Amino acid sequence: GYKDYTNAVITSGDAFADALMAVPYAKSVNAPVLMVKKDSVPNETKASLTAAKNLKTLTIIGGPGTVTDATKLALEGVTRLNAKRVSGKDRFALSAEVAKLFNEPKQVMIANGLVPSDALTSGPLSQRDQLPILLVRTKGFDAGVESYLKDTKSLEKAILVGGPASISEESAKSIADWIK
Repeated sequence: GYKDYTNAVITSGDAFADALMAVPYAKSVNAPVLMVKKDSVPNETKASLTAAKNLKTLTIIGGPGTVTDATKLALEGVTRLNAKRVSGKDRFALSAEVAKLFNEPKQVMIANGLVPSDALTSGPLSQRDQLPILLVRTKGFDAGVESYLKDTKSLEKAILVGGPASISEESAKSIADWIK
């Protein structure tokens, strides 16, 4: 059960993109996703962390804008562990940073980070198959996302969520060219 987990993933319950990216990563390391508020750790989260007697790693998905440094320190106080923070300048950059945590993925989900319905639709499949989720705009890419797609040699397939109104045909062609 959850009391036996060795890894825990923490994210804000108020930032849908952060939580969305945390779920498949947590599944890949057999960890629960525990929610915090920006400025505090709920009692339920503290209780879950305290009950985890074998906890070795604590990963926070999201920058100080969604999980403050004070909240990070509170989590470290509860667990007596140094938390690793994974963040980016925005949700697009963050998606590339979280994707880098995966061990040689063969597939990646790509959704428009400004269309919550598309992004959230990618959640169940990405969790089940432990696929990173990259967030993009309709046209163009965050530098980190582009770099990830070009440089991750293990990638064989990208699953695009949404039609050309969400991810332009030009962007879809670029993705296909990068993943070969």
